Amino acid sequence: IRVPLFQEEPFVMLNERYPEESDEVLIGLCLDLIKELQNHLHFDYTIHLSKDGFYGARDPKTDTWNGMLYELQHFEADVSISALFITEERLQYFDMTNSYMDLGLDVLIAKEGVDGSPFNFLRPFDTPLWLSILGCNLACGALVALCSYLSPYGYRGRYIQRRNKENQKHRASRGELNFHNSLWHAFVSLLTQGSNITAIAMSGRIVAGFWFALCSILLAAYTADLTAYLTVERMFTGIQTLLDLANQQDVKYGTLDGTAIQTFFAENGADPFPRMYKFMKQRDTFVKNASIGVQMVRDSYGHPGKYALVYDSTVMEYMSRNEPCVTRTLGDVFRKMGYGLALRKNSAYTQTFNEAIMHLREAGVIEELAKKWINGPCPDPRSGRMRPSEQLTLNRMASVFILFFGGAAVAVVILILEFIIACYTDVVNDRLHKVRFVF
Repeated sequence: IRVPLFQEEPFVMLNERYPEESDEVLIGLCLDLIKELQNHLHFDYTIHLSKDGFYGARDPKTDTWNGMLYELQHFEADVSISALFITEERLQYFDMTNSYMDLGLDVLIAKEGVDGSPFNFLRPFDTPLWLSILGCNLACGALVALCSYLSPYGYRGRYIQRRNKENQKHRASRGELNFHNSLWHAFVSLLTQGSNITAIAMSGRIVAGFWFALCSILLAAYTADLTAYLTVERMFTGIQTLLDLANQQDVKYGTLDGTAIQTFFAENGADPFPRMYKFMKQRDTFVKNASIGVQMVRDSYGHPGKYALVYDSTVMEYMSRNEPCVTRTLGDVFRKMGYGLALRKNSAYTQTFNEAIMHLREAGVIEELAKKWINGPCPDPRSGRMRPSEQLTLNRMASVFILFFGGAAVAVVILILEFIIACYTDVVNDRLHKVRFVF
């Protein structure tokens, strides 16, 4: 039996280990399927790649077929065992077996670019939020230093308010909490590190306390968002369904030229297919083969001008599951169909192959072949539909800063009260001193 093949991952691929480690020139799911059919039906076969590099599409003007179907029609081949769609048009001209694998059409699109920048650790927060944190750090340092300087119960106030003016006990520490030290105290608090110098005035401690609360919340939010960012790659774009793709103009999309998929878009009158076909035709986004289309999708990774490929869901899943892991599928599978073996019309082999395909499907052999060849090291492309944690913005964290500045306002009130209490205490002490002097 002469078997034409169409080279396409993961169905038919050149063996990179040939001839050093293997004597097989071609490998893939379809090659394994041929071997399983041979074991079941006991036939000899020869294989060759499609002569013109096409699956097989009909030219309506000349009513002729190209690709592997041309070879079948002109007795140059006996059965095509490839990723060939079962369509009504093909069934009119050829015999096709029952589906050996069910699938549909899906869209392959580049993931959101994780550009490998050395500053990716800054991604959990947006720029205004980082600037706000820096500003609050400076404000906290300044407020704590100010409270320490002005408060009668701070380091400087403690020295000035000493009863015995000859006592130099607190002289060395009167400038302990200056601006530089206060700023360092605020910074190390942000990093959850301790400081040898702390505020002793109530007003300064209130500022520091609210700053500690802000730091704890920010640190928890940053840790959670960074973990999500590193664990789940940012696959999310605004395009999540086929309708999203059809309703936008920025991302170009196309499919294979001269295939049943192109015919489907051209002849299907249900929305959004006519609009999508018009879009593809006007921008000339059709590609010669899937390899070119997939490479265009991969090349658009990390760039604003993206390209999406509409094609066989099995191939798209394979491409998403294998390196370089920069693409994902929408998972919005449409136009459900299946792969079948194609033979000449009224071929004597049709029923035999039909029964063999049914046997292999029921035995789970084809399912195991699919797992063997489609699964890869990359995460399941369907996980791209899960939107990871969004970048935290200043608006989303505004309440935390309001809390801090509310605490700063309370600290100012306490500072004023400290002045009043200190003044009252001084007045009372002076009176007592005068009374003692009289007596």
